[in-house]
Amino acid sequence: VGYIDHVVTFPEARRQGFARALARHAASESATAGAGRTYLLAERDGHATVLYRSIGFRPVTTIASWITEPIDASG
Repeated sequence: VGYIDHVVTFPEARRQGFARALARHAASESATAGAGRTYLLAERDGHATVLYRSIGFRPVTTIASWITEPIDASG
């Protein structure tokens, strides 16, 4: 199984094909490495959804994640 996690480009580099090329290349490398499936993790309603669908990805499920500050281990 392969995972591609949030393809991101800087604002000034958007709409130039970089994300498309990177996502397609990563999916190709995953398949070449023997992955039977490759999942792309992305925002459910993100702007890139149309891009990902256009290169063959489709929604299969929704996962939850969260961001937090690190816990101070020094106590």
